This record gives sequence, structure tokens and C-alpha cells, in this order.
Amino acid sequence: MTIKLSELLSCCIDCAEQGSRIIQQVHQSHKLKVRQKSSADDLVTIADTECEKRIIGLIHSVWPDLNIVGEENSNLRTTFTSDRPRLDLIKQDLPIFQLSEVTLFVDPLDATGDFVKGFLDPVMILIGIAVNERPYAGIASYVFKHDNEQENGPLIWGAVGLGIFGSDRKDSPIEELSIKKTIDNSVEKLSEQENKKCRVIHSWSVKKYGITDMLEFFAPYESIPSSGMGNKIIEVVNGNADVLLAPEMHPSCRWDICAPEALLLASGGVLTDINGGVYKYTRDRKQVINDRGLLAYYPSTAQHFVDRFFSRRSEVGIKDAKIDEKDIKDGKSGQIDGKEKKDV
Repeated sequence: MTIKLSELLSCCIDCAEQGSRIIQQVHQSHKLKVRQKSSADDLVTIADTECEKRIIGLIHSVWPDLNIVGEENSNLRTTFTSDRPRLDLIKQDLPIFQLSEVTLFVDPLDATGDFVKGFLDPVMILIGIAVNERPYAGIASYVFKHDNEQENGPLIWGAVGLGIFGSDRKDSPIEELSIKKTIDNSVEKLSEQENKKCRVIHSWSVKKYGITDMLEFFAPYESIPSSGMGNKIIEVVNGNADVLLAPEMHPSCRWDICAPEALLLASGGVLTDINGGVYKYTRDRKQVINDRGLLAYYPSTAQHFVDRFFSRRSEVGIKDAKIDEKDIKDGKSGQIDGKEKKDV
């Protein structure tokens, strides 16, 4: 069985529209029904679960055998609806894939902690489309408009080889999505990059996740603390930050990054782990944690910063390795000049 990417993307856009309305209604009701999952920082509300059920139900009403990995792990094979989503929103001629090649990664409410606190700006719905275990297309939709929490915020969609598109729903009908950003192969002069501070966006919890030390590898840098993994990566896409930094201990999963990575790839950007490797997107829920950290950036404007990060991080690692050998001989393992070593 085959699946048309244009129809799947259209469906996902409609799902994001409907999911946003569910989240808005829960917010307005003030009945969030908050529960704790794995930790005090890992929360779920009725908005998360109801939005995910709606998204998966709509998708499975058209493609009942499509593989979907959802954050809230809804009962995927029994989540159906009699409603039918729109399949005609995307007019471009896009590829057709075998259904078995495609896996969707759904985060029905990114930045749940902020949603619970009433901080709505970073709250997003993320629907990523992976083909052969790599991101290919995605939807990133802000649930709330900045100045009106009863209206949907901006939505960005895109696909590899096509570019990325966005729409302010109030000013432009969704059928007339305007181009937001296309691949830009122009590279700034190295001297111009060297004279700039690297704008690094990261979690607010700089000490908890060891971000403070890692920021120094980008020096000189400008620190931009923010919330929501999807929101932080989209800030890079929108040009409001040069690099996203999330260390290994920063908790995130494939459903947080599949859609944003697809949008980066579609517009000339990259997302890697902090060693420069890439993540695979399998349907196995045991392999969804991004346990090697994250970097997201556009090589055309930030490659110099990332090269600096890798170089300085490598230098520290080499020095530590040499000192480790000497320390072992001297019986001083774990210290450098009487001071405790820092892990990199």
C-alpha cells in the first residue's frame, strides 16, 4: 500500500488545527487534570491525552495501518473516529511512499510544564513524518497566538526537497500557505562569523543539565534560555538563535525533535547529537530517548560556532585523558592540581 505525502501533510495540518482547539478548550476550562509521569518535571494533562487521541484517530481513519509513535502512548490500534480529516490542503506535487516506510512521531502538547503554569507562548503540537527512519516532513504548530490565547498561533510545515512554509491563519487562509524559508546556500565570510557572538538557545535549567560549562565551548556567546524543545528548535529555524544546545542529560525524545528536524533539513539546517552523529527514528519505543544530546543549527550561518564547540570540547577531552594517565600513576585519579575534574 502506498501513501501520498501531500495527503498525509494535509491531514497532519488539519490534525494540528483540531488539536489546538482541544488544548485551548481545556485551558479555558481550567480543568487540566494534571498527572505526574516519570518525575516531577514530567507532567501530562487531559489536554495532552485528548489531543493525541484526536490526532491519531483522524490519521487512522484514513490509514489504519500507519505506524505512529505518540508521546502519551494512546491505545493506537483502537483510537479511531468517524470524522475524516482534510487531504487537499497541500497543492504541491510531492512523493509517494510505501506505507511500511513511513512512521509518524506525535507530540500532542510540547511544553506541558509551561502549559500547566499558564505560560502559553512555547506550547506546540509537533507531528513529524519519518521515512526509512529519518525525518522527511513535519508540522510545528503553536497552539496559542501571542496576543490572543483563543486563536491558533503560527504553523510551519515543510518537506525535504521542497522547503518550509508558514501561515498566520488570521491573515492568510491555510490553502494559501506562503513560502517562509527556502534552502540558502550562501555562507557568511569566516571573518564576519568570528566577530559575532554565538546566540545559543537552551533550557532554563542551566545548572541541572550541565549547560553552563558547555556554553563556554561557544564563547563568546549570548545565552538565550527558553522552554519547550520544539519551540527552541523553531527559534533557530526562525533565525532568533544560532544554535540549540541540549546536553546528554537533558531529557527529550524523538517525538520532540522529528518535526523540527525535518523542518531544519528542508531548509538547509541540521540536527545532530553533541558528537555530530544523527538519530534514527524507529518505531521501537525503547529507542525514543535522545540520550546523546542535541545541536541544531544552519551551517550557512553557524558552522564556525559549531566547529569551535567541537574543537574546544575535544581539546578538553584530550587534556583530561592525558591527566588521567598521570593521575593514576601519582595516585591522584579524579583531581587536577588538587581540584576536582569536570566531566565534559
